[in-house]
Amino acid sequence: MEKKQTEEGEFVQDDSGLWHYNATSHRNGHVLFWIEDALKHKPEGPAWFWFQGEPAPIVVGDTPETLNDRWAKFNNPYHEQNRKPFLQSMLEFVNQER
Repeated sequence: MEKKQTEEGEFVQDDSGLWHYNATSHRNGHVLFWIEDALKHKPEGPAWFWFQGEPAPIVVGDTPETLNDRWAKFNNPYHEQNRKPFLQSMLEFVNQER
């Protein structure tokens, strides 16, 4: 597995080639702090942003605000262990990307 360190986290590439960003710093702050780090250092290829165990896909053209909104939309049902709204959000996202 390939790893790329950022200022506040790291991207790890899985066997399929998908990159996963995880915060590794322990500072106090808003999720936007780590979103900005992920967007600033995102490697080429598809990637997901993970924060406190909750995911959101990173897409071309994302701003900190758009990724934060997507993360919030994805993480609420994911965190609540209610997978149906999470999967519906995922399906909506995939359909928008086509």
